[in-house]
Amino acid sequence: MNPTENSVAFGAPGIEPRWTSSAKEGLGTAYHTSCRVWFTLSHGIVNEIYYPTVDQPNTRDFQLLISDGETFCHEEKRDLEHQIEYADWLAAHVEEWTITTAGELVEGLRRHYIRINPTDPGTPDPHADPNISMLCIANGGGLRPAKNVVGGDFLHLVRLGIRAADDPLVRDSIAVIDHILKVELPQGPGWRRYNHDGYGQKKNGSAYDGTGVGRSWPILTGERGHYELAAGHDPKPFIAAMEKFANEGGMITEQLWDAEDLPEKGMRRGLPTGAAMPLCWSHAEYVSLVRSAHDGVSFDRVEPAYQRYVVKPVVNRHEMWSHRHSIRRVPPGQILRLIVEAEATVVWSDTAWASSNKADTTLISALGLWFADLPTENCPDGSVIEFTFFWKAGQRWEGRNYSVAVSGQVKKPPETRKSHKSNPSAKRVQRPLDGRGSDE
Repeated sequence: MNPTENSVAFGAPGIEPRWTSSAKEGLGTAYHTSCRVWFTLSHGIVNEIYYPTVDQPNTRDFQLLISDGETFCHEEKRDLEHQIEYADWLAAHVEEWTITTAGELVEGLRRHYIRINPTDPGTPDPHADPNISMLCIANGGGLRPAKNVVGGDFLHLVRLGIRAADDPLVRDSIAVIDHILKVELPQGPGWRRYNHDGYGQKKNGSAYDGTGVGRSWPILTGERGHYELAAGHDPKPFIAAMEKFANEGGMITEQLWDAEDLPEKGMRRGLPTGAAMPLCWSHAEYVSLVRSAHDGVSFDRVEPAYQRYVVKPVVNRHEMWSHRHSIRRVPPGQILRLIVEAEATVVWSDTAWASSNKADTTLISALGLWFADLPTENCPDGSVIEFTFFWKAGQRWEGRNYSVAVSGQVKKPPETRKSHKSNPSAKRVQRPLDGRGSDE
C-alpha cells in the first residue's frame, strides 16, 4: 500500500492530548515478573499502556475502531457510555414502574412490589399507574387489580445486585408475599408463583387442563435461599428443602402438591404433582444455590452493577424518550435523551418557540440506533420542552411536534452503602411542522 501524500485518518485531526479518565476498571500486566508492560482498563477499552516504566504512560485509549472511512465509525468507548447511562436510567425507574402505593393484601403494607404493571403493548403508556390498572390473568385467573397481584420476581433485584437485601421496600414486599404465597410443607417452605395463578393441579387432584390451581414451585425455594444469603442468613435450610422435594431418583419437579393429602389421586403434601419432572430449571437453581452458598455470595450477582447501584449508588442524569416510550414529563435537573432509529436533526425549544435550538443525533453503532441529548438539566420546573425531527436520509420533517413537561422534584443522590444550554435568540421562529402536522 502506497498512501498518497495528502492521506489522513478518518476523524483527523482528533483531539489535543489530555488526561484520560480516572474511573479505572482494571489494572494488569503479564504473569511473568520480567514483563515491563502495564495497562489500565476503563470504559470497555485499554485505557493506558505503561512502557518501559510504570510511572509514565506512552499510549492512551487503545481500541479497535471500525469504519467505512466516510459515513460511520464504531467506537466502543462511546457506545459503552450510552449503554451504561441507559442502565442507570433503568435502575433509577425500577420502583416507579414496579410498585404500588395502594396495596390491599396486607394491612399496613400498602407500598410493595407487584408482579406486572399492565399496559397496552400496541400503544404502551410510559406512565402506567399500577394503582388503578387491571390485570387479566391467564389460565382462568380472572381480571384483577394489578396492585393486588404479587410474586417473588423482585427478589432478582437483590440477587443480581441492583437493590440491597435490607432495602425497606424489599423487606415489606417479602412480608407481603410470605403472607399471600408462602406454604409451610413437611420438607420445608414453599412459595407459589403469584396469587390467582391457574397453572397447576386442580383442587381435586386432577390434571391441569387449561385451568387449575398454581402450586408451590421448588425453584422458588431456591430463589428465596439466594435472597437469604444476600441478607446475611444461612441458605442451607433452603438447599435441604429442595433436596427433600426430590423423588427417590433425585429428580426435582416443577410443582409440589401443597394441599392436604389425596391418596386416591397419589397426591402427598410436599411431594411432586403431575407436573414436569425433572425440570432442568429446578435443578439449575439447586446447583446455583449450592455454588452460591459455597462462595458466600450469589453466583449471579453482577459485581459492577452491585458496586454501582448498591455499594456506591450513582445519580441518574438522563431521561430517555423514544417513539415507543414517549414520556410526557421529566424531573428537573435531568438531561432529555432522544433515541431514534435513523439519523436526524432535532429542532427543539423550551420557550414556546420564541427561540429554537438544533442538535444532531449521534450513532450508537453497536445498537444500530441514534441519539441526541437536549441540555434540559437547567430548565425550571413547569417549563415545556417541544421538539421535532428532520430525517436526513429522506430529507423530510417528522410532520408533528412532541412535548415533554419539566415536572416533579429534583432527585437527591442515593445514600452510599457499605459493602457485606439552551441557545436563546431574540428572533421568533416558526414552529417546524413543515405545515403537515399538529401540535401535541
